Amino acid sequence: MSRKINMYQLEKNLVDELNDNKQEILNNEDLLYEYVDSHVPVYNYDRLQLACDDLWLGYPSESGISEGCDNAYDIIAHNIYEKLMEKAQSWLNDNKKKMLHNTIDNMVNISSINIKTNKGKNDKKRNERI
Repeated sequence: MSRKINMYQLEKNLVDELNDNKQEILNNEDLLYEYVDSHVPVYNYDRLQLACDDLWLGYPSESGISEGCDNAYDIIAHNIYEKLMEKAQSWLNDNKKKMLHNTIDNMVNISSINIKTNKGKNDKKRNERI
């Protein structure tokens, strides 16, 4: 008995793997393409199952990614890749924003600590003069 494959599960598996390798990917965004590519089914049967759930996968893409494909299986594979890449890019953008917010928060926290520390030193100096 074969397993039923669907786009939701492919996307979920991809995001899970991206999360497992988050730091590596954020340090080298080119890896994103490798992770996406590794989640495109290689077997035509699996590709057809996905196309049965989403008939648009069987049509040439407006983006031109499937241009020059020799057969329906390749068109489906290219369209799956495109959908997964959209999901991966969204994941990357979200994680870059989180990383930026964390960096800013850390800088603000460090700045507030420095201000408090310097304020305490200035108060001591003022008290010593008096």
